[in-house]
Amino acid sequence: MKDLHFVLRKTEKIGKKLTFQGSSRNRGAGALFDLAHEHAKAIAFLIENELMGSAYALVRSCIEAYIRGSWFLHCASDEQVKKYLGKDTKWPNLAQQMTELESLHCLPDMFKNRYMGKTMGVMDGLTHGLSSQINRRYNENHLEFKVDEKEIEEIIREVSFISILAHAGIVEMSDNKEMNQHLEEILEELIAFN
Repeated sequence: MKDLHFVLRKTEKIGKKLTFQGSSRNRGAGALFDLAHEHAKAIAFLIENELMGSAYALVRSCIEAYIRGSWFLHCASDEQVKKYLGKDTKWPNLAQQMTELESLHCLPDMFKNRYMGKTMGVMDGLTHGLSSQINRRYNENHLEFKVDEKEIEEIIREVSFISILAHAGIVEMSDNKEMNQHLEEILEELIAFN
């Protein structure tokens, strides 16, 4: 398998160099961005250890942590920040969060089209052990998660992209805006990687 994990290593180095003001909003958003990156690293680890079903199951969580972090940073009211940090409670649904983010131009244009609808249904199935997960596990007469090399590279590329976006969110909150240039360089490397 090609080494696509370089993005995760590079973004993590950037993340460790950043500091930001510890407001409740920044702490909440930063924690969610960090969770998105951690999920990306866990997915890479699971793939390296050929635990493909579990890797696929975490993709949705990785994407959702980034979206929630962005929404928390840009859209949540002060009252919502206090409420959601105070206790586990129901948040606005993901589609609503993405709509609010899009209206503020805080989410890449393709996000809602890419992750809602049929794609979200497949990710639900993989996350929650539904038919998408079940049907990939049965390989003729034995249990084995069916996946090809190209799919694995696509998943790594996808979560690497989410990791870059999550770190861009952390950079946005930080005192070190020049790190954006480093993230843009990492993104260019990811795009150019074949």
